[in-house]
Amino acid sequence: MKQTSIKEQLSQFEHLHTSGLAYELIREVLLPDLLGQELPSILYWSGKNMARKYPLTSVDEIISFFEYAGWGSLSILEQKSSEIHFELSGEFITARNQSRKPTSYQLEAGFIAQQLEFIHQLVTEAFEEQKKRNNKVIFIARWDKKDPIV
Repeated sequence: MKQTSIKEQLSQFEHLHTSGLAYELIREVLLPDLLGQELPSILYWSGKNMARKYPLTSVDEIISFFEYAGWGSLSILEQKSSEIHFELSGEFITARNQSRKPTSYQLEAGFIAQQLEFIHQLVTEAFEEQKKRNNKVIFIARWDKKDPIV
């Protein structure tokens, strides 16, 4: 069976466009009401679960996925032997920062962590650092070369 790309799998939604308001109502109003204090940890694990459903094979594909999903523009800031730093920017990040409400990017952090686990075959965690003045989010993903996926 031929493996299809993420774009092929999600192409049925390409012609649909939703407002940023609709997305933000779900993300910043509904989910916090439903999940309460557990929001960040559930979002992180949900991001990992989403990545399991849409596994990618390279960092370039992760970057493309972010753009395609409308999560923002993801770029590499720094790459070391056991970690990588990404920067996320875009209209949603700017709008969230202007609203001054607390927000979380744990969904994206979990997604990045799981995708890098697939790529490196090493247990990986990702952390977010919000840079509100610059309207950016930094993700730091780290893996341990002594902790392979079994």
